[in-house]
Amino acid sequence: MRSRFRLLEACFAAIGGEGMFIRRAGWLAVAFVGLSMVSVAVPLLPAAAVTSHSPLVVRSDMRHAPATTTCTGPGDFGTQYLSSAWPGGFTGVPVHSNGSATYSSNCYNYVTTPSGKSVKSGMEWQCVELVNRLYLTRGWISTTWNGDGDQLYSTAPSVGLTNEEKQGSITYLAPGDVISFNGPIAGGHAAVVSKVSGSSITLVNQNTPSSSTLSTATFSNGNLVMNGWKGYTPIGVIHAPSWIQTQISLPSQGLLNEQAPVACASPTACLAAFNYQPDPGAESAQLLWGHGTSWSPVPVPEPSHTNSIDVFSVACASSQRCVAAVGFNRTSPYASETMLLSGSGATWTAHNLPVPGNGGAGSGILNSVTCAPGGKCLAVGDYIDRSGSTQGLLVWGYGSTWTPSEALPAPGTSVGPQLWSAACESAGTCVALGYVPGGNGEAVLVSREGSSWTSAAAPIPAGDDAADPPGQVVCAAAGSCLAAVYGAKSGGAPFVNWLESGYGQSWTRAKLPVPSNGKAGSAFPISVACATSSHCLAVGQYTASSGQTAPLLLTGHGTAWTPTEVPLPADATTGGNAGFGGTSGLDGAPASCAASGLCAVLGYYTTSSGIRDLLVWGYNPSWSTVALSPASAGSAYPDFGGMACTSSPATSACAITETPTAADGTMIWGPG
Repeated sequence: MRSRFRLLEACFAAIGGEGMFIRRAGWLAVAFVGLSMVSVAVPLLPAAAVTSHSPLVVRSDMRHAPATTTCTGPGDFGTQYLSSAWPGGFTGVPVHSNGSATYSSNCYNYVTTPSGKSVKSGMEWQCVELVNRLYLTRGWISTTWNGDGDQLYSTAPSVGLTNEEKQGSITYLAPGDVISFNGPIAGGHAAVVSKVSGSSITLVNQNTPSSSTLSTATFSNGNLVMNGWKGYTPIGVIHAPSWIQTQISLPSQGLLNEQAPVACASPTACLAAFNYQPDPGAESAQLLWGHGTSWSPVPVPEPSHTNSIDVFSVACASSQRCVAAVGFNRTSPYASETMLLSGSGATWTAHNLPVPGNGGAGSGILNSVTCAPGGKCLAVGDYIDRSGSTQGLLVWGYGSTWTPSEALPAPGTSVGPQLWSAACESAGTCVALGYVPGGNGEAVLVSREGSSWTSAAAPIPAGDDAADPPGQVVCAAAGSCLAAVYGAKSGGAPFVNWLESGYGQSWTRAKLPVPSNGKAGSAFPISVACATSSHCLAVGQYTASSGQTAPLLLTGHGTAWTPTEVPLPADATTGGNAGFGGTSGLDGAPASCAASGLCAVLGYYTTSSGIRDLLVWGYNPSWSTVALSPASAGSAYPDFGGMACTSSPATSACAITETPTAADGTMIWGPG
């Protein structure tokens, strides 16, 4: 039995401790999952893959060998058996030879995560090293996933992987899932699923002979059965991070409109709002607090004199300091007061916000709210002054203490802007984007300077007009913000958008590139988002050389941008239109980034049955595409309402709101 015990030890010795005897070996299987779910069965390992290994002593002087260390071994050690192009079209990582199943290199590989952190993936070239390398470089885990092949099922929660199903109760498999096996040798095995075709599954393995790099299995009745691999039985599947939908039932008449803003303070504290009709002709809002699939409805504290409200925007400074801006707080059919809700969890308070001294009673509307991390918040909109003119409104504060300011005209203009979008990087760096109605429309950027505000006209081409609403802003660093400004050529057509970067009185219009299949000058930015000061997204659409619109994905910052051609899902119609944002090209703010580098973008594409929602997410330059499916059978393809990505040292996630039917909302959470 000694030789059989030695058989797979190297596979499970990938994660070793200093001075520790590793006497277990194992194999691991992985499959990748999108939003759509499929069923798969896991077969057993072929006898040809079973060899012997001697007990391994991990040497402390080699335990932290960096990835650049040249490791040697017997035979074809280090030879690449499989590239990152895995069966089924899945992009994995290269698979290397261990030279001999009895060999232990004592040399540890390190990889760089999407956030730039160097993390140990394991001993070269064991089976669990393959799994760790794949998950770390994809950003699905941020620390080493410890354990032998037969231990990964139990240790998965320690790295944030909680979507697990035991053998006999497996409901689906997809590329990226991990299958953990018991085996005839202590330590079991692990492998990666790369292709799912009905009940036929293809797995990728490391630390096997070249002929066993790929193995097959059958999925049926909740069980995975290997073809070959005698004696190896699945413990269960650890599903790769995926996007999960939760249906939200709303009262009475259902959704009022597509506005459904969402904001997150952390991966465990998010706020969403759906607007609905409690009765015909009336309007109200439903707040939700939670994360993942756990969302709790929160009653909105409506003042007694209020007969109708809509929540247009939400934001969080911390898990204890969130706000919801009430766009319309109607006290009569023709009057609206500026009202904002503050709180967290199940505790919320309504505040009627002040307007500047020249404002009339019942005259305000809030269009957007943003918060400086850990600090105060900025709400923007407009109000009617005593002369009956509309003025831009900025209100700074939190809780019951707010200071109103009038948005002054930009140099060269005579009328103050109506404000539609706002962003804060800190208490000292906040920007609001507004529009001056009447005549040639002008976009105005209002920046916080100390405790006051300064206005500047957005540098759009002479003769062109800004649109109403004018666009969306984001701030990435102190004194550095971006604005996607909407507009049109003189005369109203065609529509054209611009990207501005700067702060205060200094703004520069960026010249945007398009992918090689696009028409020069056709970039149409709709939304901007930033993970760091040097990692931002500008998204929207562009015109392909064939004439149809295509998703525009630019990465960079300031005026330096690089385009990426976005592949569409398999059911996309050849020659059909696609893009980020809504089908009108101006709906919503469809991009969001977390500090970890995780970014997500929402859009649409064309299928033979109509328009379908599109989600693209990842860590630059690695992007994944997901076709969003209805939350329940029979519902139409949904329209997105909002999105917020967030991160902590342990995990990253995004929350998405959608409005798929007239009666229900949908929360989508991922990629965890």
